[in-house]
Amino acid sequence: MKRGMTLIELLVALAMSIILSLGLYYAFKNSGLFFAQDKAISDLIEYSRTVEEQLKFYFDRWGNGVPQGGTDCQYVFDTDIGTTQYPSNRFCIIKNDSSPCDEIIFYGNTQGFLIVLDEADTDSYNALACNMTQDEDHYYYVWRGESVIALTTGQNIGVDNGDCGIGGDFSNAAVRKQIDDINGNTVSLQTGDTIIRVPKIIRIYCESTDGELYLKVSEQEGDKEPITSPLSCKQYAGRTLTSRL
Repeated sequence: MKRGMTLIELLVALAMSIILSLGLYYAFKNSGLFFAQDKAISDLIEYSRTVEEQLKFYFDRWGNGVPQGGTDCQYVFDTDIGTTQYPSNRFCIIKNDSSPCDEIIFYGNTQGFLIVLDEADTDSYNALACNMTQDEDHYYYVWRGESVIALTTGQNIGVDNGDCGIGGDFSNAAVRKQIDDINGNTVSLQTGDTIIRVPKIIRIYCESTDGELYLKVSEQEGDKEPITSPLSCKQYAGRTLTSRL
């Protein structure tokens, strides 16, 4: 003879069903929370890596193309190279106390150089060029040995681009044997001369905008206005990376 479940058995089964349902509910809820947290952490790590690569780009160029000869870490640019004041050490760095975080200032070339190679013909030399421009407001120093002998512009040099790579043919450009400096004076180039974009004032700092803390960089070339761009667009990423500086 078959018999049904008693009331007590039904209540116990119902209670167990409720407990199991609650357990499954919280398990799914917590798994979704953990997944969301893992994704947020993963996104932050990837974002931070991008910012760190940008910082590495600037610090790798710290001191590049900076002549020595000043008396302190200040860099005063002038179109007359005789009055331009260079840092006493090309690796000078300035740290200023500021709010909401300290700022760091250093100097370095971020793009553009040309090495004068052998003679190409009666009027020009073969050259190795890297990221050169022909803009009239881009400044370049002409180096001979360890000294700067002239200041000129991309327009006066007349060499554009350059892939920076060294293939079977070392040269990838040609430059005139005689170019004009910024004041129109003739500069006679020689084999071994180097033309390098003037060092920029690189400033890394943080700034609050609309309640968010941004890690930013500004680049100032010569006497032009600084160009500012954000390195970090997230408040917590900016604080984390800035604290490492």
